Order: sequence, then structure tokens, then C-alpha cells
Amino acid sequence: MPVYRRKQTKSKHWYFKFEINGVVYKETVPTARTKRQAEEAQLVARQELHEGKYSKAKPILFSDFVKTHYLPWAEKHHAKSDTDKTITDMLCEHFKSETVSQISPMGIEGFKIRQARRVSQYDRPYAAGTINLALAHLSGILNMAVRYEFIRKNPCKGIKGLPAQRGRLRYLLPEEETILMNACEKSPGYLRPLIQLAIWTGFRQGELLRLQRCHIDFGRNLIFVANPKWKKDPRKTEGFPMSQQVRELVARLCEHDPLFNQGGRPLTRSAADNVFRRACVRAGILDLNFHALRHTFGTRLGDRDVNLKRSLGSWPRKHKADGDLCSYDRCRIERSGRNRHNSGSESFQQGIRESGKFFVANRMARPRRVCDDSAPGWHRTAPTIPASADSPHEDLARHR
Repeated sequence: MPVYRRKQTKSKHWYFKFEINGVVYKETVPTARTKRQAEEAQLVARQELHEGKYSKAKPILFSDFVKTHYLPWAEKHHAKSDTDKTITDMLCEHFKSETVSQISPMGIEGFKIRQARRVSQYDRPYAAGTINLALAHLSGILNMAVRYEFIRKNPCKGIKGLPAQRGRLRYLLPEEETILMNACEKSPGYLRPLIQLAIWTGFRQGELLRLQRCHIDFGRNLIFVANPKWKKDPRKTEGFPMSQQVRELVARLCEHDPLFNQGGRPLTRSAADNVFRRACVRAGILDLNFHALRHTFGTRLGDRDVNLKRSLGSWPRKHKADGDLCSYDRCRIERSGRNRHNSGSESFQQGIRESGKFFVANRMARPRRVCDDSAPGWHRTAPTIPASADSPHEDLARHR
């Protein structure tokens, strides 16, 4: 039997060592006091290997499996292939010398601890959310290995992620919006309309940068999201209604294709982020990223008790619980007493009333309703499109 005892060390522990298909399996048995106990542990290890890791497929290195099978699949099915490449590089660096069948729950726990202690390229420790995202990708990779019969079960099952704390809720105040728009005068011409569309529509940065002429339907007054984050996003098939201001802005942007470009080339996320950060520095606005503009859209609708599940577009999967939806709705957070940051003040409400005025008709309600500015609320008469509304989100508030 392939059982040995360490004689040149103080511990003198028993260990077993055997080889299968060119792969060496070696493990110490610190609880074994006799050779028979070590042999029993070796038999148990072989049985576990047979039940959980043996397969008809030939053993393959984890890094080779990722490059050969997972990344080509992710490129066709995932919206953000760049994120997949970054996360898989992190995983391949840790499991580079292991086959898919050699990855164990203990090794995955070691990956969690190692990454938590490492420092990223930005000279700060990896966030818990980043490590949990890597664990989610690893579980997806191993699930694919199970489907392809490289392994029999996923060792990630039962592995818990690191406790991640939510950061401070951030959105753009009306007075900050005015300052930021003034600071955009020294920025490239695409930044100001990019920020305006983000606040007026709540689209994500990637959704805005991918907009093309073919995604705009002026006949039905709709904008379609070509590649949304979630597959069941209604904005992909039903579209998002354009207000008068949004329609005029998009009409000017349609002179180019795609709508946002830099020197004739599509505008990249990194370029947009760099220009946006510099504008925030000139405006003296701290701790604000581009996604906070989406929070601004949701917050201003939430001030009027609008159903954000229908307005933000990603409700079918991500916002299936009201607790998750609160990240876009400051009013619900304040009413629940969980967050008092940026409380609604008179200046905030006044800023909303004085910000850009436009009309939004929500097509997604049944029965279909239209707006008459002369009437106190919504009714079923013929549509009358007003020249301006009371505030950017006033009509959505009426159409609850």
C-alpha cells in the first residue's frame, strides 16, 4: 500500500501518496497512529476521489479549461466580457498548477484568504465584493466542468462569501447638478449630453455608450436598449419613452453613429470615466461616480412614489426584492429609517422643480393612459403633449 511515515521529522506523521493518470495525490494523516489507520484513510481518499472527481474526460488544467471552454462561452453569453477576463486571470493565477478535478473546498477557502490579504494594482486591499464576484465566477466555471463531465460535483457548493458592507448611498443633488453642468464647459462636447441622458433616463453608462441610430424610434417616441444587463429587461423589447427634452437631445446626437463617439470612434468606458472624474474635480464634487446618476434618476422618481420596478428596467431579476430596490430610492430608505444620508430638504425639492422640464409617458401601464396638463391628473381623453411639465419626473409621479 502507498502509505509512508515521516521519520526525519519530529511529528513522524503517516501520509499516503499515489498517482492516477499522471496526477500525484499526496496528503498527511495527522490522526493516524498506526499503519492500518493510515491505510484506511488512504482508501477513504481514493473512494472520495472516485465518487467526486473521477470522470470519463481526460484531466485538464484549470487555466486550460478556462481558456478553451469558459471564456469563449462567456463572450457569447455575458454582456461584460472584460470583467470575465479580469476575474478569470485572478483565478488562473491561484489555481494555475491544479487540474479541474484537484480543486477542493479547502483550496477555495485558501483562495479567499489569500485574496483578502493581497493588495490590488490600486494599492489597496481587494474588496469583499470583488472576492465574492470571483467566487461566483469560479462556481460558474466548475458548474460547466460538471456539465462537460470533467468532475462529478461542484466543490464551491457550501462555500460562503465574505461579508460585504454596502457603501454610502450617493446621488447628485440639484445644486451639485448645476455646478457639474457648468464644469462640463471645459470638457469634451460629449460629456454634457451624456450626463443629461443619464439623469433623465436612468440608463447605465454602458447602455448609453452603445446607443446607435437604429435604437431610436422617433415615430413611436421610444429608445431601445440593445444589450441590457438583464435578459428580461423590458426596455429591450418595449422601449423607453422619450420626453420632449430627451427627444431633442437625441435628435442632435443622431448626427453621429454611434451617438457618443470620440474622433469618429465609439467612446470607451475608460475615456468617459476619466473625463467625468476631471469634471467632478473641477466642480469640487467628491465621491461621485457615473452610476450615481442612475441613483439620481431613481431618487427623484422615488420622491413622488413612482414604481421604480417599471421605470429602471432591471426589475425582473436584480430588483426582485424591495430591499434591493432601495439602493435606487432614497425616499424608501429614509422612511424605513435605515439611512439618513442626503435627507430631503426644501432646497432639494426646489431643485427638482427647477431642473430641466420634460414630459415622460410610461407605456407599460395597463390600461394605457395619457396626460393632459390642464387636468389635475391622468385621464383617458385624447393625448395632449404639453410644452413643458412641472418637473423632470412630475409626469411619472402622476402615472404611478
